[in-house]
Amino acid sequence: MPGAGVNILNRLPTTALVKLVEAYNANLPEGAEPQPLPTMETAMAAITARFEQMLKVFLDAPSGGFEPFIRDYEDRWLHSCVPQSVTAEPNPRQALTRPI
Repeated sequence: MPGAGVNILNRLPTTALVKLVEAYNANLPEGAEPQPLPTMETAMAAITARFEQMLKVFLDAPSGGFEPFIRDYEDRWLHSCVPQSVTAEPNPRQALTRPI
């Protein structure tokens, strides 16, 4: 089943959000206010608040659903023409991902 996750605190084996904020804070100009380090609670609150805003746009969109988000989606899509192994079917195969 497809899913998504955000690594907030676990520094290994991937990059955690807290590590990115630390790196950002380490390179601030003198006198600039550092960003607070994220916690599980603050990250969840921020994600949930943003999700609520986006859900309202999604549900209220006059053209229906995803239309207001297409440009942002296309601008941020990272996986065009990346080979993927499709293994959740009887005959596993290679496929290329493409944006919607």
